[in-house]
Amino acid sequence: MRRIRAVIRRARINRLGLRWRRFTVAVADSKIIGCVQLKVHRDGTVELASLAVERDWRGRAIGAQLVADCIARHPAALHLMCTDKLVAYYLRLGFAVVALPGLPPYFKRLMRVLALVAPRSVKRGRIVVMARGA
Repeated sequence: MRRIRAVIRRARINRLGLRWRRFTVAVADSKIIGCVQLKVHRDGTVELASLAVERDWRGRAIGAQLVADCIARHPAALHLMCTDKLVAYYLRLGFAVVALPGLPPYFKRLMRVLALVAPRSVKRGRIVVMARGA
């Protein structure tokens, strides 16, 4: 878990809710070079979360391979939350942007909380929820 946390920290993404048993990792030279987790929320929504690839390994489709593995293990609907800068990346992987009325309960609650703590980001569309197979 310590190694996964280090990858997440270097990627500067959310470090809350990390559970090592939910992770899939990519390994090279006995080092974790990428990771992703599938979170199952109380409402049944499955979230693709914590996707990170070490800087020196980016551009080699490692993230796409990790996502493909998650899709193969969970072919039903997958949701994710990302910044607007990553929308094009996830579109290429088969995800689509989900409008607020169509969000599952977990993401509706999360967007309401984010609207309180980061209102400009939500209002300007910098935080996006996407889904695949929904």
